[in-house]
Amino acid sequence: MTYPYQQPPPGYGPSPYGYAYDGPPGRVRPTGTSILLMVVTFGIYSYVYNYQVHDEMKRHSGRGIGGGIALLLTFLAGIAMPFLTPHEVGNLYERKGQRPPVRALTGLWLLVPALAGYVLFFAGFVLLLATASADPRPDHGSDPSTLAVVVLLLMLLLVLGGSVAGGIVWFVKTNGALNAYWETLARGGFPAGTAAVTPNPPWTS
Repeated sequence: MTYPYQQPPPGYGPSPYGYAYDGPPGRVRPTGTSILLMVVTFGIYSYVYNYQVHDEMKRHSGRGIGGGIALLLTFLAGIAMPFLTPHEVGNLYERKGQRPPVRALTGLWLLVPALAGYVLFFAGFVLLLATASADPRPDHGSDPSTLAVVVLLLMLLLVLGGSVAGGIVWFVKTNGALNAYWETLARGGFPAGTAAVTPNPPWTS
């Protein structure tokens, strides 16, 4: 895709991707403020965030899924976004010949703790059922043991804690890398003459 109004600055040659030069840079979003917005809006801000950052990356690089598709995927296939967003952020760096600080597999920071938590919660639920009293005497009910209930509650806390912790790590890494990219451009950009690197597909590390 070519942006006809863009001209490369001194020291930059034509891009190997078929467009003249980068579009306008995106906006730096403080990581702490963004996390707070996601909390107070009960996750609604994540839709705004995904739309805006992918729209900015598409306008800047001429590549990527863009804001509209990102918003649609957030609604219909939200599990894909933790992988797509760091993949596209990493590609911005690779276009400049830089080592990408995040990649598609950065999404595992969000996925693995959540999956591990659900497995532990399921194990606690099975334990809860297995320890229910089966004593047939009328003065004995079939209530689960206190220990099993405690274990189940602990597993539930692990699910929530793991998901939140993994999500924070993922967001700090991904948003931090994107902010660093925009800030580098604002300071004058990456060194001229760096070799372009072909972006990796999303499934590579």
